[in-house]
Amino acid sequence: MGSYVTAAALVPCALAGRRFTRLGVAAAIVLALAVPALAVQVVPASPPVVIPPGGPSVRLQLRVFDGVEDVTREARVRLYPTGRRDEPLKLTLGADQAYEADVPVGLYDVQAIRLKAGEVSGVRWVERLLVQKYPDEFGRHLQVVNLKSGFGALQIRPDADGAGPAGWSAVATPPGAPETEVGKARALGPDLLLVVPSGTYDVKVVVPSGAPTWISNLEIPDARTRLKTWPIK
Repeated sequence: MGSYVTAAALVPCALAGRRFTRLGVAAAIVLALAVPALAVQVVPASPPVVIPPGGPSVRLQLRVFDGVEDVTREARVRLYPTGRRDEPLKLTLGADQAYEADVPVGLYDVQAIRLKAGEVSGVRWVERLLVQKYPDEFGRHLQVVNLKSGFGALQIRPDADGAGPAGWSAVATPPGAPETEVGKARALGPDLLLVVPSGTYDVKVVVPSGAPTWISNLEIPDARTRLKTWPIK
């Protein structure tokens, strides 16, 4: 999830622009004192986070890209529960080279810093990232943090818990232009991951045991990681 900026709600005062007589001054003062208390009540509360069946724990995986370049191994990543940045949660570098942590369902802030030759070359915050437990993710939730704006990611995952077929691949092309390749997915763990400039694409998925299959007019939003499950026979 991309970054979000929240602003305080401004509630207009019902007394603005009015004139009062002497007899109405006392009543106006009482009403003015009462308005802030009333205004607080109209600000909606944040909706509760819904925990689906299967338990609250999720294996969160974080990858860092700089445009289309995977720079996870050059990055320093910090993960915080939203609203608490005193101590980051512990992350480990998993077998498929993604930063990982088992976390409860909830909202998190992520900071990614790319280091080149000991110097900071890029910083990105992702705030209020919702980590949810969806049935087709099999307990693993991937988020790509891109240091550049205007890029999104497509994760193609087998529809069963396990590795994808050896040699499978995917490419993105502009709609209606199958010969123009914009990006090619890479195999990471059991999945394919395609990182391209945000936009609408036709995506060709190739499995060695069958003919190529096309997904037409698929939107890959800016600063988001979209999941598509794929039937493996």
